[in-house]
Amino acid sequence: MDILIIGAGAAGIAAARTLQDAGHHPLILEARDRIGGRVFTRYDFAEFPVELGGEFIHGESTITRTWLREAGLSDIPIPRYTNLWWANPDIGITKALPPDQLPADERRIVLAILAAWRALLDKADAYRDHDRSLASYLYEIGMDAKAIHIADILLAQTCCAPVGDLSCQDLIREMQVDHAGKDEFRIREGYFALFDHLLRGINVVLNTRITKIQHSGAKVIAYAADGTIYTADHCIVTLPVSVLQAGGIMFDPPLSDRKQHAIAAFKTERATKLIYRFRERVWDQSLIFLAHPGLATRWWTPSYGREKDGINDAVISAFVTVTPAARIDEMSEPAALAHGLGELAALLGDGCTQARLESLVTDAMRVSWGDDPFARGGYAYIPVGKASARIDLAAPEGDHLFFAGEATAHDTNPQTVHGAFESGIRAAKDAMREQK
Repeated sequence: MDILIIGAGAAGIAAARTLQDAGHHPLILEARDRIGGRVFTRYDFAEFPVELGGEFIHGESTITRTWLREAGLSDIPIPRYTNLWWANPDIGITKALPPDQLPADERRIVLAILAAWRALLDKADAYRDHDRSLASYLYEIGMDAKAIHIADILLAQTCCAPVGDLSCQDLIREMQVDHAGKDEFRIREGYFALFDHLLRGINVVLNTRITKIQHSGAKVIAYAADGTIYTADHCIVTLPVSVLQAGGIMFDPPLSDRKQHAIAAFKTERATKLIYRFRERVWDQSLIFLAHPGLATRWWTPSYGREKDGINDAVISAFVTVTPAARIDEMSEPAALAHGLGELAALLGDGCTQARLESLVTDAMRVSWGDDPFARGGYAYIPVGKASARIDLAAPEGDHLFFAGEATAHDTNPQTVHGAFESGIRAAKDAMREQK
């Protein structure tokens, strides 16, 4: 091999594919016993693939969909934000309702929050020199504490961040470079089907945790925990920034101050899924996404659109981040799953009870990415005042060491699989330029 890639997540896979197609011989070293990183497709949970981590294709014009077509795979369109159901027990809306059935005042608040998100781009000049949090921006445009709490659930927690800490400068940068489009999809065959296609002909070594990278000489030397030593011309590191922060790899010589400051700038919160398989569907067939101010704050239906495939399994997932995820993770798994069912029963309403849901569940699991030592949480976010960190993290370190991963995606959408893909392609091209 001439180029080592540390990590077999989306960024590492994309880097390897790019290098292989250009005639190079990459070797991927992965600490886990599987590929995928924070994407993990289960094929034995239901009649269709269920994603335990990254799940969606965010945009119709992404490299993900290009590669999907090349692989002969297909996707399922998901009308995400146009089909957002909402409940708010604080004002008596205990059952989740579609947008057109919400009380006028509540509907106005939800629509105003979504409009404010889109209008953030208009603040690019005003916020260029003085960053502020998403919460501060919403206060500035006249939203009250109630609206900002709803925005925390609908927007900030979706970014795995608290609304009071999420950088507007970073959000604006993403809007300015966004080329993905607004449509949403799932991969019908699951993300792992695409990953397997991209990895054809590429050597991946699993169960290999790299503890040290020496990068001062003409070659890069990577030392594995089991004593194996790997040598190559270049190395692309694709580990989550949270793993780098925890000292998962020692670099010799130490990384530059610029790189160390960039790594330290990011924050990563907990992210957890509660996933349930039911004997029959107990929610309205048109339900795709719902949210409410509880612990299991956001729900969606992975089985949506599968009826056309002749699939009858009914699966629903809660995606929980930040403080609610920490509270869910403090519970035992049975207690967390029971709590989720209790909230779901209230959201479905119409006499639905937790006992009835429990009688219909055929399988359930909690997936806590914060407890995964090779993820240490969900995706990373930029706090206020640290907007340059993505560019600094993405920059090559000398002539032999390169960095990729969704956190480095400064020229595309971070916190997405296609952002990770594009970062891997960028790092591979950087490495190939040094090869010449």
